Amino acid sequence: MNTQPASEKSQVVVRAEHSYKGQSATAVVKVWTAPGRTAGHQQLAGSRAWLALGQEFLKHQDPEAAIYCARAGLAELGDDYTDPQTVDDTGMKLLAAQERIKKGFAADGATVMLRMLETRTKLYAKLHAAEVAE
Repeated sequence: MNTQPASEKSQVVVRAEHSYKGQSATAVVKVWTAPGRTAGHQQLAGSRAWLALGQEFLKHQDPEAAIYCARAGLAELGDDYTDPQTVDDTGMKLLAAQERIKKGFAADGATVMLRMLETRTKLYAKLHAAEVAE
């Protein structure tokens, strides 16, 4: 947690763009940072771009592409997205989504995977609330 007074911080925009199958999505994250320091949280912006791209593919009836984007977003965000005290059932729900996909229900699995990616991005922003301004 950054304990520097708010008056000594500046807001920086972190941008990420991802493309897949000829489609692109961009996401931005506003980050509070000290002057002269590099803004972090690129993984949050990147995972949000994958989320937007995946949602667009799902909307256009391409669940396999949506699954690819969900997996890429989860990988980019990583495992350090929540406080250890938080009860996090997203892993169990992702396993259930994988089972739905194996059974031939790709759209259902993609929907759950994207929802869990969205949940994890929110948990990440909450964990880093002192720095992530949205």
